Amino acid sequence: MGHDPDLSPILLHASDSDLDPLVEYLVKGGALTSRLKVSDVYKRHAPFHSLYIKEIAEEIRSYGGNSIANVIRGGGPSYRSVVRDVAKKLKTDHARKATTEEMEMSILLKIVDDAWTTFSDDEKRSFFKSLGVKGAQKIPSIFPTIAVQAAIRMSGFSAYQIAILVANAMAKRVLGHGLRMGANAALTRTVGALTGPIGWVITGLWTIVDIAGPAFRVTIPSVIHVAMLRQKQKASTQEDVVIIDP
Repeated sequence: MGHDPDLSPILLHASDSDLDPLVEYLVKGGALTSRLKVSDVYKRHAPFHSLYIKEIAEEIRSYGGNSIANVIRGGGPSYRSVVRDVAKKLKTDHARKATTEEMEMSILLKIVDDAWTTFSDDEKRSFFKSLGVKGAQKIPSIFPTIAVQAAIRMSGFSAYQIAILVANAMAKRVLGHGLRMGANAALTRTVGALTGPIGWVITGLWTIVDIAGPAFRVTIPSVIHVAMLRQKQKASTQEDVVIIDP
């Protein structure tokens, strides 16, 4: 497998700490079939994951198509196809010709949408406030997808906030620990407050995973973490933005 335009640049610009949870998903979630875990390059260089980006990308793609046979033979589709597979499994709402990034965001928004009814009014207000959505005093019973998408279009940082909220909850559920938080106190409070409700939705996903097949145990959290890294890297180009460092 060569360079993947939707995945390789994200991994190449990520730090070792950025990649820590992703590598954990690959070597723990795919413990029975992980080629990365038994590879010489992993044994030699971990936890300096940036030294074996190619192998990490290959491992993610190997789980595509939800087939363990892919992992064994070292095959697999493009990262875009892996994302599409996850989006389809989670029944997300996205355009047929959506970009990889748009499909990633549809996955993140679907998980928040599913958790919305379990949020308290205070949690909903906190969510709105963190995104800078106007009229946050009005609390809709149905997840306001259009308003949130508008906030994302106006501020790329809003997309990062949603991404790290879901990625943190996923890490807690799958790895047993959340992402390391940085200096943005307001964002840290929002993530902490909403991790519980999001976590319950993610726990429910594992019922689907158990039925669908073991490869989704790797592809779902991996796609969510890559989505977070993509939004983190985009947000880091904005002025006056403090980034949480996973």
